[in-house]
Formats: sequence, structure tokens, C-alpha cells
Amino acid sequence: MIGAFKTPTLRHLAFSEPYFHSGEYASLEDVLREIVRLSEMARAGQLREPDVELLNVKLKDSDVGLLMAFLAALNE
Repeated sequence: MIGAFKTPTLRHLAFSEPYFHSGEYASLEDVLREIVRLSEMARAGQLREPDVELLNVKLKDSDVGLLMAFLAALNE
């Protein structure tokens, strides 16, 4: 396991702001909406060399509230 990357847990995610590597998103809802936007752009061919995983994201704006509720349930 030398050099292995440990994926951080989703528990208490709401208390770990700011989000993204640059810290430019103050809320999880902003992050989810940005992922929705970028995935739609990637599938429409509007991003140069998008990550393959981004192409597989099939979220809609209507899914954001449900995901927020799930993530909130992981906070203690």
C-alpha cells in the first residue's frame, strides 16, 4: 500500500468547505450544479478533452436536491 491514495470519506462533507482543488465553491449545491453543467457541456462536445468520467455523469438539475438530502444525511 506504499504510495496508495486514500479516498476521503463523504461523512461530514458539509463541514469541509470550501470545495474543489481551488476552493472556489462555497457550498455543496454549487459544486453539484457545476458538475451538472460541465457534464452537459462535455456530452455536447463543448469541452476540449473532457475527462471520461465526466462524460458518464448523467445528473440533471432536478437531481441536485435529492443528492443534497443524501449528503446531509451523512453529517452528524
